[in-house]
Amino acid sequence: MTGAQVSCIWSMVMKYLSQYAGGVKSKSLRSFIFTFLFSTHFICAQQYPVRQYSTVEGLPNNAVRALHVDSRGLLWIGTENGLSKMENGTFRNFFESDGLAFNSVWAIGEDHLNQMWFGSYGGGLTMFDGRSFHIFNTENGLIDDRIRHLYSYQDKMLVGTENGISIIHVENGKVESLPETQRDAARNYTSGFFESTGRLFYTTYRHGVYEIIFHPSGTTVKKIHDHAPIYALGHLNDKIFTSNKGHVDVFEVEKFIAANPKQEGAFGQSVVWSYIPGPEQTVFGTAWGIYQQDGGLFVISENNMKSFKRHTNLESRNFISGVYDQETQSLFVGTTDKGLFKITLNESVLFSGERPSETKGFAGSDKLEAILYEDGLSLVESGKFLKNSNFKEAQESFLKKLKYPLPKHEEDFFELNYDMEADDMVFYSLLENNSLLWVNTNIGIFGISKEGEFIEYVPIHSYVIGFNPENELITNHPYGGLRIFDDLKHFRHRYFAPEDPLTPTQLAGIIQSDTVSYFASVFSGLYSYSRQTGFRSFLDEGTWEEKKFKTIHRGENGKIFLGGEFGDLFIYDPRQGFGNLETIAKDKIVGNGIIFIETFKDAIFIGTETGLNIYQEGTVRFFNHEQGLGSGLIS
Repeated sequence: MTGAQVSCIWSMVMKYLSQYAGGVKSKSLRSFIFTFLFSTHFICAQQYPVRQYSTVEGLPNNAVRALHVDSRGLLWIGTENGLSKMENGTFRNFFESDGLAFNSVWAIGEDHLNQMWFGSYGGGLTMFDGRSFHIFNTENGLIDDRIRHLYSYQDKMLVGTENGISIIHVENGKVESLPETQRDAARNYTSGFFESTGRLFYTTYRHGVYEIIFHPSGTTVKKIHDHAPIYALGHLNDKIFTSNKGHVDVFEVEKFIAANPKQEGAFGQSVVWSYIPGPEQTVFGTAWGIYQQDGGLFVISENNMKSFKRHTNLESRNFISGVYDQETQSLFVGTTDKGLFKITLNESVLFSGERPSETKGFAGSDKLEAILYEDGLSLVESGKFLKNSNFKEAQESFLKKLKYPLPKHEEDFFELNYDMEADDMVFYSLLENNSLLWVNTNIGIFGISKEGEFIEYVPIHSYVIGFNPENELITNHPYGGLRIFDDLKHFRHRYFAPEDPLTPTQLAGIIQSDTVSYFASVFSGLYSYSRQTGFRSFLDEGTWEEKKFKTIHRGENGKIFLGGEFGDLFIYDPRQGFGNLETIAKDKIVGNGIIFIETFKDAIFIGTETGLNIYQEGTVRFFNHEQGLGSGLIS
């Protein structure tokens, strides 16, 4: 990851925190950045969350020809075999059996009465008035049943077909077809409508550009010029973009509607099928090369088009439709073969991480310093990546010069398999302590400098590690005792046997304050340890009878946050004792079990198997895949 990428991420983190948590004054990046580092295949550099919908999720077909967000905020999806309405992440599908004119829906529009119109390719037009479907086709006056574009104009719905224009008067349903708009059918499909200076125009594939003129005595058309080909049209601000074969032609609007249009320039690639106004005057283009694999999702400016792939990691090259939902800040794009993609452009949720593997953890105080993936450790500043083979080489090097015998199972160690191959390594977690990065794995525990040098190695298999206030390493055997190391070089440690009821066992996590270490157990409650008092078991003392915890976190205010096995969240303030123990009941949290807890100022971030809860001042905001959190699973 480059310094520029890190800077980009950091600025977005700051923006989000200032929006939701009252500004950024804390030096603890760790308390929030986890939301940017969950399991993901996305790469850095303003990485937007993407969700794919296909027939698996309920779409009627994976070829998405038309998209429209209506006045109520509902997304309508026209496919090659069925119409779908998306609401709250679920689909309701419609077919001919429900009243559609035809199942292949290529165009969608909404009139001034908020009635929905669906144009099919082959069966005519369907109008939905909120209660029932009404069909318009060649049998009742439509000029052609193969519909390409719909355009709401005043009290009319304009219908652009494969060969000709029809006008439907919305109030009375009257169909007015214009025979003079029919020409050579193979070259005459309607490629778009636009308005300028009070005038209405339409474009065709290879028969030029026309103006539609309304008179009291009837409607006429007037040819403007012969510019061709125009596969699709984009009218954005004072510019006209027309899709040519393999590039985009751009005009000023006034010059495009002149008899001899003067072109500003040409740029780009593929064939752009839809031009989508996005946030802050951004224009997106969906491209499909028909016979060439040069399509994709692009950002279009006055003189170039740039791939949006690096911001989304979308591999598809066959994009054909799109729409932007201003309310949810979501870009929806349809493909010819892979269904629908939703891209959340809200910059409060962005991704960090440059590897196609699960993120296991991160380290850093006022800046991001390291990311642990399932296949190695990334050092942010240097850009160095320590892969599993580097860890294996370091282990072998350390083993050759150990000054003590290897730990054995008979001595209550979780014995390592020293012959394990690098490809079989498992990384558990990443901690920062005393200027070193500590990674525990199934081949041992490593202490690494921020420059990437392996400084320490402990041949112990421990799922959970931690440090006490004296910077001593703490390890535990899941089925045995606990050790605190005061001399790693000589493997000198204090051992606490599992038979002692005061010894923490089956740990879910270890945290430390300035003077005390805390241990959350999966089965035997909460423990504390200090050199002055030794170990305390709050369950054994009868101080707190809660037995089962899944996670533990220490907030910046010194409070201890514990996730109970059955979904309750407990907040313990050591300064006030258990008499003032706070509880956030599981019925206030979306999800059945707590996976992690983090805090920032007065906000508590609670990860569950269904998404992210943000608890603040007694209320919960919930984020899952619908708000951009990938699959919703956060590690």
